[in-house]
Amino acid sequence: MGHKVHSTPAEDIVAGDRSSNQCLNVNVCKASGQTADDRNDAASAIEEGLSELYVKNTIDGYVIRQWDVEHSANSNSNVLEEWANWLNNNHKPTNGTWLLVHGIAGGGSGSGWNAAVLGPSAFDQAVPATVSTTRVTNRSMFKSLALHEVLHTTIDNSDGDIKEMTEGEGNHHYLGKDFYKNGKDYRTPMSVGHGTASEKGTCSEYRALGVSYTRSPSSCTIDAVNASANNI
Repeated sequence: MGHKVHSTPAEDIVAGDRSSNQCLNVNVCKASGQTADDRNDAASAIEEGLSELYVKNTIDGYVIRQWDVEHSANSNSNVLEEWANWLNNNHKPTNGTWLLVHGIAGGGSGSGWNAAVLGPSAFDQAVPATVSTTRVTNRSMFKSLALHEVLHTTIDNSDGDIKEMTEGEGNHHYLGKDFYKNGKDYRTPMSVGHGTASEKGTCSEYRALGVSYTRSPSSCTIDAVNASANNI
């Protein structure tokens, strides 16, 4: 089974205490047919967001690893479910987020193009997620969605404070924020691709149009990740 997953020449991106149970492990996996730039761009965007969480003492550290995998996403399947099954059958992953970077834009009867398994926490379990290089409007959105899906895997829906911030629904997208600055509309990672999310919860009262994207998590997202880490 070992030949199915290959490490890359890229060095691990590491900050903080990698032995802590509040250290996030993220594995960025390039599907067959994708480029090294796709994988690298996703990893660098994830580092942007996690480094801010680390500096603000939300997490104790992070490790970002990059892999090439012998797996092709299928437009007629649920990409997330197919990826989760492939991981279990071919790699038996250890704790952390396992993000598949793929190129499916839609079509067929599939789904799960940009998605994450919700419920289990990547702080202490292996959690699959996916991000598409093509089901986006531009490269900046792709980068922010890569971080968006990783953040999904860290948030504990059962936490009472998180439920309160999301009107009891546990919808992580409500943890994002839309805002206006220097003549531009911006959207933080958790509301990327979910414009109506800013109208719910307590985190944002502004709905951005003509959006630019930031890799800086909102204060609500930071609070949610912090609460989730403390539940480990």
